[in-house]
Amino acid sequence: MSVWHYGESKKQAFELENKVSLDSLVSLGIARVPGICLVCSHVTSGVPPMFAHFVTNFPAFHQILIFVTVQFLMIPKVPVIDRFHVSRIGPPDVPLFRCIVRYGYKDIRDSFEFETQLIEKITVSLKCELNCKEILILEQSVLGAKAQRRKELRLQYLQEASEDVNELMEAKEAGVTYMMGHTCVIAREASCILKKLVINYVYGFLRGNSRCPATSLGIPHSALIEVGMVYRV
Repeated sequence: MSVWHYGESKKQAFELENKVSLDSLVSLGIARVPGICLVCSHVTSGVPPMFAHFVTNFPAFHQILIFVTVQFLMIPKVPVIDRFHVSRIGPPDVPLFRCIVRYGYKDIRDSFEFETQLIEKITVSLKCELNCKEILILEQSVLGAKAQRRKELRLQYLQEASEDVNELMEAKEAGVTYMMGHTCVIAREASCILKKLVINYVYGFLRGNSRCPATSLGIPHSALIEVGMVYRV
């Protein structure tokens, strides 16, 4: 158990140290393809290294991109209302989202139900953005902004929110794809013999005989993309 914890901590530390900033991803101007991609990793900020590795070798990603982090809590069940924590990241004109999903150890994980609940949560989040903008318009009216200008802003925000929701629904119809890392964790060349033995052999053996993350999350094989990458820890 100690070896497993040690190896997992080194793996997650590598992901945190090698994550890429969102600005660098947006500035690439990469081609977009229809659909939604759920990028699953332990990284809760920035871009996970396996996704950066993917776009470096295959410069394209989906129309809607959602970075998902799944957390397992030491409680039996997590209420559905508290399960998803969604936030919009990146510039407003680029549909990028981050979602932290929390499960209890007795929660049943179903991919179809997960997708439906996640899309609904993002739709609610987009509508909340619109409400915040309307509050801003009301504040401007208190400060003396012209009525015509307020009306123009409200129409603009309504149109943007409607376009965002429509784009989300169209992308869902095009299909939802899951992306996960299929990593090989090995010790650095400069590591001591003991660390190489623990990481390369003992931890490697445990990982090879552990349950696949996609299986434990109930992800269908036909919708899964696994990105191979070597983690030198």
